[in-house]
Amino acid sequence: MSLRIAIDMGNTETAVALFDREAIAGVRTVRTDRFAGRGRTGAVLSETLAALGAEGKPIEGSVVATVVPAHLADLVGVLSRLHEGEPLVVGPAIDLGIRIGYERPEELGPDRIADAAAGFDEAKGAVIVVDLGTATTFNAVTGDGVFLGGAIA
Repeated sequence: MSLRIAIDMGNTETAVALFDREAIAGVRTVRTDRFAGRGRTGAVLSETLAALGAEGKPIEGSVVATVVPAHLADLVGVLSRLHEGEPLVVGPAIDLGIRIGYERPEELGPDRIADAAAGFDEAKGAVIVVDLGTATTFNAVTGDGVFLGGAIA
C-alpha cells in the first residue's frame, strides 16, 4: 500500500482525498472553519484520515492547494510529520504540465492553477474549466497548454 494525501482547502469546504497508488481510495469533505484554532489542523486531519481508513498506515507524500493562506503553515507542518519531506504546495512555480501565461502569476489562486492543469490533462487540448465552489471560476487553457487566466464570479 502506497498512500498519498491530496488536500484542496477552499474558503468554505476542504476536500481531503486519499490515494493508493493511482487510484482514489476515498474522499471526505470538512468545513474549513473546523481547522481554525490552535492545534485544530492536526486533530481535524487525523480524524478525517481515520475516517478514510488511513490510520496507522504509512503515508508516502502529500499535495496541498489552499486559498486560505492562514492555514497553510499548519497544514504543511502536520503533513510533514505524517511523511518524510515537505508536502507539494500548488502554486505558479511548480510544473503541472501547463505554462502560466497570466500577466501576474503570483495573483493566481492555487485552486485555479490545479483546475487548469487537471482540465488540460483530461481534455488533452484547449479547455475552459468551470469550478463551482464558494466562488465560481472560469479558467481558459490553450491547445498548447498555456493557462491564460479567466474570471471569478
